[in-house]
Amino acid sequence: MIRTVEAATLPRCFGTRHIGSIRGLVASINVGGTACGPLLFAAVFDRVGTYTPVLLVSALLPVAVAVWAAVAPEPRADLLDTPSDVSPSSTRDDTNLP
Repeated sequence: MIRTVEAATLPRCFGTRHIGSIRGLVASINVGGTACGPLLFAAVFDRVGTYTPVLLVSALLPVAVAVWAAVAPEPRADLLDTPSDVSPSSTRDDTNLP
């Protein structure tokens, strides 16, 4: 479900001109979090002998993000790059076509 929300929200918030770069950055952050999460959990467990502190912080992070998303202002429409702002000649390079 999160990918569906992401696919609908990112173009609405940032436009479509650079959506590939934006989605690539989001994917990189997701992979980085997935890779670093177990290391963080292990380090906390080694330090305090229990997962409780890191589990509590991990449970509160989505709540904090939800609150932040609820109070964040909508992006201004005049700052978005929409497809009508981009001419076809600036988005394609037809010089190497047969």
